[in-house]
Amino acid sequence: MKKFIVVALVMGMLSLAAAAQALDLGAKGYYWLPAFSGDLTADTDMIEGTKIDLKDDLGLKSDGTPQIELFAGVGDHRLSLMYTYLAYEGKEMLKKEIIFNGKSYGAGIGVDSKFTLHMVDLEYQYKVLNLENILAGASLGLIGKVKYFAGEAGINQPFTDDTVSFNFGLPMLGVVAHAGILKDKIEAEAKFAAIRYSGNIYMEGGADLSFSPMPFLDINGGYKFMRLEVDDVSDAYADLEFIGPYLGLTVSF
Repeated sequence: MKKFIVVALVMGMLSLAAAAQALDLGAKGYYWLPAFSGDLTADTDMIEGTKIDLKDDLGLKSDGTPQIELFAGVGDHRLSLMYTYLAYEGKEMLKKEIIFNGKSYGAGIGVDSKFTLHMVDLEYQYKVLNLENILAGASLGLIGKVKYFAGEAGINQPFTDDTVSFNFGLPMLGVVAHAGILKDKIEAEAKFAAIRYSGNIYMEGGADLSFSPMPFLDINGGYKFMRLEVDDVSDAYADLEFIGPYLGLTVSF
């Protein structure tokens, strides 16, 4: 009986060790430098707003942004959680009259403006084709994810400060392809996901190249884009695009 208990304990510890080795945990940090463009309209129940070019009309400028991602994977399954924060500010002398959230701002008036966007991504990947044991490795997977947006846009001048906000979540579907270039050293990945419903469109994608100088550490570089079309969410309409390169660091164990 004692021998059986000892054997069972040993087998249990070996199983836990194997499971721990199979479980892939890690974190990624990125710094993304997207070129930003887009327009925004803010209506009220009674007054239709002006379609505002956020760069040309309000002087919002492109800026870099950090991103953080936590991930866990086992076998053909991978789950990740990412947070992104975009923030832009501008100062501009208006070239035309604009109506924003029911208020009029005349041509020739100087205004300060801001636009912020918080995004949280919960993403699940499943490998439908796994060739990781062939040559340098390759795989093809499906993506299912939920993306949450919380945005805010504001225009202010002395004695006036007006802000509109919106928040919503979107389910998305996509594909991901991975290829090893140099086994355990250089890898490439490309992914794309999108959703369209009730006039709202969101799509994102990119390509990533990673180099592993030592175990548990990867240096990432790549290019990504995202486009968001919002149709009447809290009386706001928007067509926004962000596209540019990024650098990152991945720690996994």
